[in-house]
Amino acid sequence: MSAFYAWTKQHPWDSSSTQVLGFIVVLLVFFFMPVFIFVFGPDDGRIPVRRLPQVALRGVFWMLCASLVLMVGMPLVGRYAS
Repeated sequence: MSAFYAWTKQHPWDSSSTQVLGFIVVLLVFFFMPVFIFVFGPDDGRIPVRRLPQVALRGVFWMLCASLVLMVGMPLVGRYAS
């Protein structure tokens, strides 16, 4: 997402609706798909009630790791975006 933001700063899009659509596509591919695969797991498509503590723990670690990556990556991307 940071790389997408930096790319849109360097290459402005023609319309805001196109940029919103691109943002939604990038968000689906690079955030929601990995959350579904790595946090919930692609077992059967249902919410795993029996494994809820494990899923919650994986979700917490997912957010902690995402925060760590953003803390390290945003200054690097911000330097190239301006």
